[in-house]
Amino acid sequence: MLHYPAVSGDPKPGPKFRAGAHTDVGMMTILRMTRSWRPSDQEAWWGWIDAPAVDDSFILNIGDLLMRWSNDRLVLQLTG
Repeated sequence: MLHYPAVSGDPKPGPKFRAGAHTDVGMMTILRMTRSWRPSDQEAWWGWIDAPAVDDSFILNIGDLLMRWSNDRLVLQLTG
């Protein structure tokens, strides 16, 4: 499980302890959405788009396993 603690101010120089770009190996990942946290999804042919902020909602990310089970009809996105 990954947890991203809040970051305040400008990032400090030096090593960062966060997950880099990755795909989720399981079936799916459930993310809780708040207005203070706005993820972006990468669409392979369009670039980056903002996901709308809706308080107390959830975002479901497709994982490697669900993409394989659906014979690539459901496509996962690179996250991180």
